[in-house]
Order: sequence, then structure tokens, then C-alpha cells
Amino acid sequence: VKRNADSIVDSIQAEDLGQFPDQNVAESLQRISGVAISRENGEGSKLTIRGFGPKFNVVQLNERTIATTDASRSLDFQLLPSELIAGAEVSKSAMAKTPEGSVGAYVNIKTARPLNKPGFQAAASVKTKYNDLTDDYSPKFSGIVSNTFLDDKFGVLLGFSRDQSTNRIDLVETKLWDQVAANKITGDIYNEQGQVVTPDSLWYPGRYQFTLAQEERERTGANVTLEFAQTEDITHTIDYLYSDFS
Repeated sequence: VKRNADSIVDSIQAEDLGQFPDQNVAESLQRISGVAISRENGEGSKLTIRGFGPKFNVVQLNERTIATTDASRSLDFQLLPSELIAGAEVSKSAMAKTPEGSVGAYVNIKTARPLNKPGFQAAASVKTKYNDLTDDYSPKFSGIVSNTFLDDKFGVLLGFSRDQSTNRIDLVETKLWDQVAANKITGDIYNEQGQVVTPDSLWYPGRYQFTLAQEERERTGANVTLEFAQTEDITHTIDYLYSDFS
């Protein structure tokens, strides 16, 4: 893809996605040069490309805009399970054929196409992980199946992914620092070297708190693709993507 591109393009394909234990597409894209991600409770969330934050990048799915989870145009990649993605391309230089508005890069995420691999194709995966902090298992399973008909002119593809996890977040922090006069403290005051010092005042933490949060995540994704190759130059495609992330 990089060799044949007319501009500066980086890409990652389904074979790469399957070789890494990535939870979603953002975690796979961070392996591309110049791409960094932010995380939400340990899971990849949004892209920063060449130092430009998420709102400076244009992200599309099959060259179409999809909904975001906040008021900006920055896409939250937690919505897209990597099992349903065939690849992604990151265009770092502008071209007339790509949508305008990206300062960092234009990212196009692609789902699988049945006519790209004619005949019957099927793949499935089942995995789980154990978290000793939550004392719970997190199952994950996915599957994709496709087939072509009419001398490989018509194709149907179905994909499904489902995972759930329980995470625990432990936090220790100090807030509301305050100041006290040193002459109000009984006894000697020592510095880190063990020497007695006489400062005018001391800062101390006014609040020292512990928090513990437990989060349950459920993500369900499905896609359906129908393709009809009318001629060698004309192909009609219908895509449907369903994503629910709680």
C-alpha cells in the first residue's frame, strides 16, 4: 500500500491486527510511525497524529463519516472492535480525492469485502482474560463468514463480535494543599538530608484520599456487506455496521 500510494500513506492490515493483542483499532494504529493514542481506563480511545490531537484528524469508516461520542469530531475508537476491521490507512499528506479538514492526517478504516476473497471464507476466535484485582474473567468471541455466488459476481459477508470486561481503578491523591507558619510546629524541622532547618512556613496536604472504582464494559459489534460486480469497473456495495458500547 505504501509503495503504490501517490502520497505519504501508512497502513495496517487484518493480518497485522490479528497478530497483536489489541483491544480495538486505535491500539493497532499506534504501531504506525507518528501515531499516538490516548487511553480511557487502559483501553485505546483517540488518535494523535504528528502531534495534532484527535479533533485535528478526519476519521472515516469505508470513506463515510460515523458518529462520535462527544461534541467534537474526534472519533472514540472504543466503538470499533478490531475483529470487524480489514485494515486502515493513514494519509499524512493532502490529496484532492481525500476529505478536507485534517491537519494531522486523514484516516480511513475499512471493513472486509466478500469479493476481495472469492469463495467460502470463515474465521472465528474465542479468548478470555483473568483480572486478579476484580477476581473476574473477561470473555471475548468473534466470527466472520463470507461467500460468493454467480461466478464470484455477488458476495455476502457477516461479522459479529462480543466482549465484556470488568476493570478496577485504584487511586491515591492529595488535594487542597495549605500553608502553616513554622513557629506553630512543635519540635525540630528536618530537611531530606536530616539537617535541622528553620523555614518561615510549611506546605502540607489538606486532603489525602483513596478512591476505588469498578467499571463494567460491554461491547457488541456486527457488520453485513453485500457486493455485486456488475462489470469489471462497476461494483455496487451495501454496508451495515452496528456498534453498541456500554
